[in-house]
Amino acid sequence: MPCTDIFTRPLARAAIMFLVLPTDGLAQSCLSSNIVLNTQQDVAVFQSTHGPCSQVTGDLTIQGSNIVDLGPLGGLTQVAGTLRVNQCNSLTDLDGLHSLHSVGETLSINKNPSLQTVSHLSQLQTVGGSLILGDLNTLKSFSGLNSLTEVGNDLRFLGLATGATQIDGFSNLQSVGWSLDVNNNGSLREIRGFHSLATIGQALRFQSNGALELIDGFPSLELAGSYRFASNPKLAAIRGFDSLAAEQSSITIIDSPELQDLSAFSGVVTLLGSLTIDGSMQIEYFEPLSNLAEIGQSLRITNNSGLRNLRALENLAK
Repeated sequence: MPCTDIFTRPLARAAIMFLVLPTDGLAQSCLSSNIVLNTQQDVAVFQSTHGPCSQVTGDLTIQGSNIVDLGPLGGLTQVAGTLRVNQCNSLTDLDGLHSLHSVGETLSINKNPSLQTVSHLSQLQTVGGSLILGDLNTLKSFSGLNSLTEVGNDLRFLGLATGATQIDGFSNLQSVGWSLDVNNNGSLREIRGFHSLATIGQALRFQSNGALELIDGFPSLELAGSYRFASNPKLAAIRGFDSLAAEQSSITIIDSPELQDLSAFSGVVTLLGSLTIDGSMQIEYFEPLSNLAEIGQSLRITNNSGLRNLRALENLAK
C-alpha cells in the first residue's frame, strides 16, 4: 500500500462523514423574510416555496378562511418578527407549530372561531412582544402554554365570549414586561394558574368580564405597577397574591358590586399613586387594607352601600 493511502483514505472517510452529519440543530432561515399564507395551498407549499427552513427572519402571517391544517409548518422553531394566526375560520388546532420555541415580537391568535386547543404550542418559551389571545369562542382551555416563561410586552385575553371558563396553563410564566389584561370576556369565571409570575411591568387589569367570580393563583407576584378591576359584576374575591411587595403604585376597584374579599392586598403598606374603591356594595370592612400606611396621591371611597366604617384605614399617614 502506498504511503499516501495510509493518510488520505481515513481523511476522505472523515470528510464524507462530515458532509452527512445531520443539521437538525442548526436554524435555517427561510428565503423570504416576511411571509403571508392566505390559503391552505400556501401552507402546503411553505417549505418548497420558502425553505427548507426552520426560522422566519421577519413576520409570518397565517390568515385565510379555508386554512384547516398547519402541519406543513412543522419544522418551524423560531419567528423573529410577528406571528399572526388570525381569521382562520376553519382551523381547529395549531398542530404544525409544535416545534416553535420563540417569537421575537408579537404573537397574535385572534378571531379563529373554530379553534379548540392551543396545546400544540407546548414548546413555546418566549414571546418578545405581546401575546394576544382574542375572540376564540370554542377554545375550552389554555393548557399547553406551560413552557412559556416570558412575555416582553403585553399579555392580553380579549373577547372570550362563550369558550374557556378559566385561565390556567401558564404555570411557568415568570414575567410580563408591560401589562396583563383580561378584558371583555363573557365566559371566564376564574383566573388561576399564574403560579410563577413574579413581575408585571406596568399594570394588571381585569375589565368588563361579565361572568368572572374569582381572581386567584398569583402566589409569586411581587410587583405589577397598578391594579385595576372595573365592571366585573359577579366578582366576589381577589386573593392569592401572597408575595406582593409592600410598596405598589395604585389600586382601582370600580363597579364590582359583589366583591367581598380584598385579601390580595393585605401586605401592601405604601401606594405611590391612588386608592379608589367605588361601587362595591358587599364590602363591609377594609380589614385586608389595615396595613396600608401611606397613599402618595388620592384616596377615593364612594358608593359602597354596605360599608360600615373605615376604621381599618386608621394607620394612613395624616
